[in-house]
Amino acid sequence: MNWRGPRPALLLLLLGSTVPAAGRGDRVVLIVNAAGPAAALDAIDIKRLFLGIPVERGEITLHALRNDSDEQLKLVFLQYVVSMSESAYQRRLLMLALEQGRQMPPVYTDNAQLLALVAANSGAVSYAWESAVLRNPRVRILRELWHE
Repeated sequence: MNWRGPRPALLLLLLGSTVPAAGRGDRVVLIVNAAGPAAALDAIDIKRLFLGIPVERGEITLHALRNDSDEQLKLVFLQYVVSMSESAYQRRLLMLALEQGRQMPPVYTDNAQLLALVAANSGAVSYAWESAVLRNPRVRILRELWHE
């Protein structure tokens, strides 16, 4: 057969690899320190934060902490928060660091450590599975970023 364009099976495989795996039944939420000043952040402010661009709230400068504690969480972040592939995101961070001296958001692979840092820092902003955050009274949910 002479196929014009990608094969249907290949298309399904490629499309399926960009969507987070189903079945967890949890939500990804944006989190801050429970006593911190951040009251609301829109999608643009959130993207700016995770590109290393500070966002001001009152006298506090907010800064992002990346949560790479889980592969599905990482995929949700890339697709629904920064709307970039991992390589595009890394290139953008590097460009901002080189051209403007921006600091790349630190990456944490230990969820408990990340939650402790958010709880201890009034300017920290991150994301996590809602089920992990609900057990921590020192961390507040600002908004839902994704759900199944």
